[in-house]
Amino acid sequence: MTATILQHIEDRIAKSPQAPCFIDASAEYAQVNYVEVRRSAARLGMALEAADIRRGSVVASDMGNCPAFLYLLLAAAYAGFTVVTLNARLTTQEKAERLRSAEQSLRVSGMRVLREADVLGLIQDSHADPSQLAHWAQRGSGAFDGHARAVVMFTSGTSGRPKAAELSWANLQGAAASSNMRLNVPGEGAWQLTLPMYHVGGLEIFIRSLLNDTPFIMYRRFDATQTLCDAAVYGCTHVSVVDKMLQDMLASPRAEEVLPLYECILLGGAAPNSVTLEQAAAHGARVYTSYGMTETCSHVASRLYQQGDGLALDIMAPYQVVILSADENGYGQLGVRGPGVFKGYLNAHAAFTSDGFFITGDRARLVDGRVEVAERTGDMFVSGGENVYPEEIRKKMLQVPGVTDAFVFGVEDADWGRRPVAFAEAREMAYEPGFNAQDMADSVRISLQSRLARIYMPKHIIVLPEFPRTGIGKVNRMALRMRYNERLEAVKIDIWRVKQPLVGGGQRTARTKLRERESLIVRITDWAGRTGLGEDVAFSTDWYLPETIDDDLPVLEKAIIPVVLKYTFLHPVEVSRVLSRVPAAQKHPLAAAAVESAFWDLYGKVMGLSVRQLIGACDTVTEEGAALGVPEGCAPGGAVVGIMGERETIDAVRDALAAGYRRVKIKVKPGHIRPIIAVREEFPDLTLLADANQSFTEDDMKELKRLDALNLACIEEPLDPKHVPHVGPKGLFERLARLQRTLRTPIALDESWTNVSQLDSILKEHRDLRCVVMKIGKFGGVQPALDFYKRARSMGVTVWMGGMYDTGISKRLHAAFAMLPGMNIPGDISDTSRYFEHDITEPPFVLEKGSLVVNPVGGEAGLGCDLNMEELHRVELWRRTYPNA
Repeated sequence: MTATILQHIEDRIAKSPQAPCFIDASAEYAQVNYVEVRRSAARLGMALEAADIRRGSVVASDMGNCPAFLYLLLAAAYAGFTVVTLNARLTTQEKAERLRSAEQSLRVSGMRVLREADVLGLIQDSHADPSQLAHWAQRGSGAFDGHARAVVMFTSGTSGRPKAAELSWANLQGAAASSNMRLNVPGEGAWQLTLPMYHVGGLEIFIRSLLNDTPFIMYRRFDATQTLCDAAVYGCTHVSVVDKMLQDMLASPRAEEVLPLYECILLGGAAPNSVTLEQAAAHGARVYTSYGMTETCSHVASRLYQQGDGLALDIMAPYQVVILSADENGYGQLGVRGPGVFKGYLNAHAAFTSDGFFITGDRARLVDGRVEVAERTGDMFVSGGENVYPEEIRKKMLQVPGVTDAFVFGVEDADWGRRPVAFAEAREMAYEPGFNAQDMADSVRISLQSRLARIYMPKHIIVLPEFPRTGIGKVNRMALRMRYNERLEAVKIDIWRVKQPLVGGGQRTARTKLRERESLIVRITDWAGRTGLGEDVAFSTDWYLPETIDDDLPVLEKAIIPVVLKYTFLHPVEVSRVLSRVPAAQKHPLAAAAVESAFWDLYGKVMGLSVRQLIGACDTVTEEGAALGVPEGCAPGGAVVGIMGERETIDAVRDALAAGYRRVKIKVKPGHIRPIIAVREEFPDLTLLADANQSFTEDDMKELKRLDALNLACIEEPLDPKHVPHVGPKGLFERLARLQRTLRTPIALDESWTNVSQLDSILKEHRDLRCVVMKIGKFGGVQPALDFYKRARSMGVTVWMGGMYDTGISKRLHAAFAMLPGMNIPGDISDTSRYFEHDITEPPFVLEKGSLVVNPVGGEAGLGCDLNMEELHRVELWRRTYPNA
């Protein structure tokens, strides 16, 4: 009869009591001998017995790798109770759900949960003497029941509901003995326990080592370089890893030196990654690919991988396999029978054949007596009447240069029934300069077209820098499916051209008088019917910027919209990156911004978050210099008063203050500064700005000095760019910098710059210019505007949000930005009724007690509004839909 793990401990104590059982890497590599292990396990077991945890009882463990975990497992073996192992990396809620499932299935309540501190405390408080401990352990070893339930271990749940597998001591020991016969020499070698023991792959290393009479090194967490260093220092011969861990080891500077020293690198956890295997083989590493699962107590088949080798595995004695319902290629459902195969789940049905083979749910075939596992049977789906096997597509994807891993699954499709969708991981290429996920997706698709039939071609290919993984390093398939459901896939884009008359006969600036406002409204509709809104704030003429609506229309139709309809995105930043590669979009940032910002609104609705939350703005800005007294979730309003007479200007400012505004910007021009002087005299404490719209010259220095004396927050664009001074610098920004050196009031840059690249150069070359008016459209969208905001903050440049006589769509976006830290000058963000009789958004963007609610109740996600279709139809000139019906 094979000796049990407890008998091995007793035998080792009898022969060499000081021999190390394990080495604790987290405790400066302290060696713990067999006597200490038995003593601690016995102290714990006796303490739990005193607390009425006896043979047949059940406790739960909430621990990662630590000596306390080992002592608890051995105490359970001695005392005959069961341990429910909880994944220590899960959230409190996830642990509670698993615990509740186990309690319901086992018909117990109030199951005791033991953590590391609890176990160590119970051991420390025990007062039993050595002879009592030895007697208790020997008695428990004699009463050990190999058929008793040892642990309840939950499957990973990465592809469905976690199931609670019951594993007996006979299962654990039988699986370990089978593995030792294949991979170990009795009494020789040493394992590194890097996998968590709340997973069966980690727990089995502990059992194998006890049965093999060899020590192991236990790690609380995996560090590739440290693991390799320890292997060299301590002569470790075996380590068990998943693909991500092996990739990290290959990337370590010690890889070439240490990897060939291992006798066995046991690779499990998922279907083998051919890219990783080839790299490991090239390093001379002895990698054993394996197949197993929680239900089989780790691997039941393995094989030493060699370059160019197939993936068929040798079945380990005494396991047996059977293929059920094989197809013409020999693939069918895999059944396994053997010592490590469990008896069933606590909370689910387990399928067995009448002669005892566990039906694994995997698809496999037998090749020359070896087993070749393809994938989970449930992964297969029917598309257009044909069976599609995702693993076959995955294997082709792994052959594409730069793809480090892949995941393929089926999704519903109106025409085909189901279609494959693919995620590709590009862990190495993703961090290279200029990497673009959409370009990589195109490369993968082009590569697959020559090697896959149309039925197998993925509907979407999405590239990620790294896949989400579980604590053990396996690909989190559920998380990837969730990411796909959160995708930004535009199926339709609507554009309206609208013309809205301005209230009060229009607005006069130093350069023009606006009587009406034309603009373009963009609405993106995604695959689930959700919508995102954007606004092209170009004007009908080039009075403000060279870019006009008529310039933008062909760019939107021919360059921007076709690109964003082509790709599937996971985040709006990807939209920005794609458009940065479109020359026409870069030359027309207002057009690009209309579409890019609509994706931000859409993404907010997909994720249930406001744009303000997405960009990292505050609920209430409280830093020094910020507008005070602004309610939570609100942006301070800022009124703009056009050029008019002195009395009219004062009345307009008084009306603005009565409406609740606490910041007013007044348009000025040469020979017309008396109104703003009068306003300052009337309202000495008002936050006041002047906007000259590039109307002054150096010949108007006396008036500029008078403005400088008014204690203004800033003077916006004072100098005429067309004027050529008689003396001094001739370039506009050299002139502005020179003027700034003579004024206390900050000069704010607005229409003098037309794109972010130019603005960056201006600020770099002219250090005196430290104030910028931000208008998101001019940056080409939210992401480039956000990137500039961060650069400006680091440079000490003051930024604040401007306005474009825009609708509630653009105003809400600017209001969200106005709540970023450092936006201490309230922006040109006003109630839309200051310009238009009606807002085209629902709810309208309105001022409430001097503040603007960014996301009203009922509009907590995205920009917080939808289109008022009745009002939109009243002001629209035309509507176009893409792609054309």
